[in-house]
Amino acid sequence: MGLPDSNYKKRTQKDYSLSLKLQIVQEIEQGLLILMKMLLQNE
Repeated sequence: MGLPDSNYKKRTQKDYSLSLKLQIVQEIEQGLLILMKMLLQNE
């Protein structure tokens, strides 16, 4: 592991917009719904 790049900036939650966070949550929830449907169909 080398020294961190001097241009690197650690990102925090404040660096991301609320709309982006909500979009990510929505995509995760949709993926979980699809996964649950697939699992239930295979039983």
